[in-house]
Amino acid sequence: MKTILQSMLKSILPLGLVVMLSCSESYNIEIENRLMTLLEQKAYFELNSEYQMYKGEVSDKAKLLIEASLFNTFNKNKTSQARINALLGQENHELSDSIKAELRTIQADNYLKLFEYGKALETNTLILEKYSHVLDSSKIADLNTMSNIYRPLVDTRPQQVIIPSNEVVNIKRDKLGYINIATTVKGNNYDFIFDTGAGMSVIKKSFAQQLSLEILETSIDVKSATDKIVKSSLAVVDTLHIAGITVVNSVFLVMEDEMLEFPQVDFYPLAIIGFPIIEELGEFTISKEGKLKVMTPTEHTKWPNMRLESLSPRVFLYNGKDTLEYALDTGAKKSHFTKMYFDKYRNEIKQTGIVDTVTSYSAGGSQTAIAYKIAQIELFIGNRKGVLSNPSIYTEHSNTFEDVYGNLGQDLIAEFDYMTLNFRDMIIEFEIK
Repeated sequence: MKTILQSMLKSILPLGLVVMLSCSESYNIEIENRLMTLLEQKAYFELNSEYQMYKGEVSDKAKLLIEASLFNTFNKNKTSQARINALLGQENHELSDSIKAELRTIQADNYLKLFEYGKALETNTLILEKYSHVLDSSKIADLNTMSNIYRPLVDTRPQQVIIPSNEVVNIKRDKLGYINIATTVKGNNYDFIFDTGAGMSVIKKSFAQQLSLEILETSIDVKSATDKIVKSSLAVVDTLHIAGITVVNSVFLVMEDEMLEFPQVDFYPLAIIGFPIIEELGEFTISKEGKLKVMTPTEHTKWPNMRLESLSPRVFLYNGKDTLEYALDTGAKKSHFTKMYFDKYRNEIKQTGIVDTVTSYSAGGSQTAIAYKIAQIELFIGNRKGVLSNPSIYTEHSNTFEDVYGNLGQDLIAEFDYMTLNFRDMIIEFEIK
């Protein structure tokens, strides 16, 4: 099941950052402008690599600005906050209101991932009060939506995930092939979908009422993967268990039943375990044989090949020609490629592909789109190669997947015996026995 918050929950990163940050120390203007251009383009992997080589040649202010964004996207939220506080705490008239607004937006995103909802609301309110004049209407709408999430949660304690060492959880597939894990709530066992593509965990309203959850007063407009607006509210599950793992104070979006039910395929899920719980597992391996093993995170010396766009994992994989950015969605049965991919390889795709229509299902219903089918696409993860057969390449724009080249799902994962995600060092690895 594709993410329902990808287009709404975004880190709004600096625009127009190719500026001269005057300061007394000596620095290389050409290198600094090059790094700022990469930051503006959100080319984080290239930026990270070049910054490590050249950070001694840029100004202190540029270092703080770059590191605030890099630490945010590579899931080092407290460190990102420290860089932002250092920048904004200075008497600095050289930063424009646009850049200050972007920094505050990253700050709110950090607070969200740290489950500090009150501070996130304060930061959002400050942005709207001081910097609305530099934001367009869509960003203002996103900030208002996020405030509607934060406001009812200001007294909610941070989520905690308590994990025994090397816990093993059984996985099973539902009738549509989605990963399900047994979840215990209030002494009863239920199967919940396990979905890295869900920006927040989700529960249908009748089931929340069955569990006697308090539905918090708010109204949230969520854009689904089919670009439809879904009205939602919130509930907090005090305690749930996944095998021996205990999750405390987990926040769920509450949706009307019809938004999560798909009678056309006789599919009626109860709830979805989304990113905020999944990320807190730290490091885990999903095996083809049906096990999810949660372990103490390994310390990596490798460069990260995964980042976060707010609450959405993104991976950078090589396709034999280019290294491109994709969404990672364990809830998607089949991968697809976006209009960005189509535009990049348009001539080749038109020559070898066959025009088709593809129907996708998400919260709020279904959507049919025009796509090309081609024989295969190869993707390389380190020295491992996965082959996607007959993938769909969409020719139409999608707001949900507007800034990635595709959405990678279970068909890619099934190419390997093991997939390991490490959210501490932001590493994705695939292995074959």
